[in-house]
Amino acid sequence: ETPRDENSRTNLDLSAHGGMAIECLSGSDSKEGIAKAANLLCSDFCNRNTHGHNKGDNAFTEADMVCALRAVGSGGPEPDLLLVYGPVRCHLGFPAWRLRFTKIMHMGSLKSMKYGSIVKALHRFSHKYQNYGNPIFQR
Repeated sequence: ETPRDENSRTNLDLSAHGGMAIECLSGSDSKEGIAKAANLLCSDFCNRNTHGHNKGDNAFTEADMVCALRAVGSGGPEPDLLLVYGPVRCHLGFPAWRLRFTKIMHMGSLKSMKYGSIVKALHRFSHKYQNYGNPIFQR
């Protein structure tokens, strides 16, 4: 019999089937991954400089950070929907580079979380128009 954690992960990983994947995060998530990715980028930079390559290139790009995060196991797709629980309307602790096309819904206090409010948020999200790459103004 598979352990409960593996079984639940299998049930929630539906992205390959066109379904929905649910990811639960807290304010402390991703901080270790960011530190590991930064360490990897710095060590790569130091190795290039000691071997005489790209001495003038001191900048890290977003693509470099994404590759480093994937290398340390913290990379992932941008979520389509982010439900934020808490008294303050912020997303502290969530990796901001993953929020480019994310719809953020503030849900109020975690104490008031109910199944119906999650279903209502998913229903509202399913009726949102996604304007990816479409020009706002037509000439």
